[in-house]
Amino acid sequence: MNRSVAPLAAILDLNTDLLLNCLDGLTDEEVRHRLAGGGNSLAFLIAHLTDTRHFLSSRLKHPLPNPLTPALTEEELSESTVHRFPMDDSTRLGMIAFLTQHDSYHVGQAAFLRRQIGRPAMTYTRTAKV
Repeated sequence: MNRSVAPLAAILDLNTDLLLNCLDGLTDEEVRHRLAGGGNSLAFLIAHLTDTRHFLSSRLKHPLPNPLTPALTEEELSESTVHRFPMDDSTRLGMIAFLTQHDSYHVGQAAFLRRQIGRPAMTYTRTAKV
């Protein structure tokens, strides 16, 4: 893996564990619950993050589960993308960085929703990697 994306891949890996921790012990009803004031359910956030990760993977021309594992070269990372995100860096690396931040934002929303339905706070417990 290119060293430029290794920290971003680590964040996505952490976010996967955190999202699973947000869901730990919840019922299907709780996952589908929407707050009285509106907003998205946990089920929507999970679907959205899954879709976003597939989008990122397809833009990097690599299959899931981890689009950052293949050795992207500095040249590939500096190529411009056709998608514009709310940041100045329009390269592939900029796209990866923005979508990693986007992923973290939604994991935070999931943790908030977990607390709002009366469950204990999300933990930072990590799964053992085999």
